[in-house]
Amino acid sequence: MTLTSRQKEAEQFIRDYHETHGYAPSVRDVAAWLRISANGAVCHLSALKRKGRILWTPHVARSLRVVDKCKV
Repeated sequence: MTLTSRQKEAEQFIRDYHETHGYAPSVRDVAAWLRISANGAVCHLSALKRKGRILWTPHVARSLRVVDKCKV
């Protein structure tokens, strides 16, 4: 499935944040970086999860992970 430009930005942000900080960003971190509401970020994250691009457990702190297709 193809990603929208904003979904690509969110996915790359999650990857970069994890590499920089050693842990996943929060939904609020994603929202702040994309300059959208937390609800808007949840919509993008839900779409990424549905498309198999991230692993995410809603209501679990910092559970965002980008799926590495090479390791699956």
